[in-house]
Amino acid sequence: MFILENTQEYNRIRSLDESGIKKKLKEKREEIKTFEELISFLADIKYYYNTGYGNAIKSVGEALLAIGDFFTKEFGMTGTQSDAVGFEFERGWY
Repeated sequence: MFILENTQEYNRIRSLDESGIKKKLKEKREEIKTFEELISFLADIKYYYNTGYGNAIKSVGEALLAIGDFFTKEFGMTGTQSDAVGFEFERGWY
């Protein structure tokens, strides 16, 4: 079982509204450089950011963007290829 290591940080996150969650996660997402940082970011979302209906939506959205950003850069994809990834996601989502 995962134990929240920083209860004060968790309580601060819980106090954020949807726009605050999106802003904080976007800042963290843009700092991701390694696969390990991506995994850590996703773990943070799972254990710290599932704090409400709207917040969950923003958190999952930022998780998906982090994965997309990381792998399109890692694979050296073009804009057209990145667009195609978005279409693949949409087709598979429903």
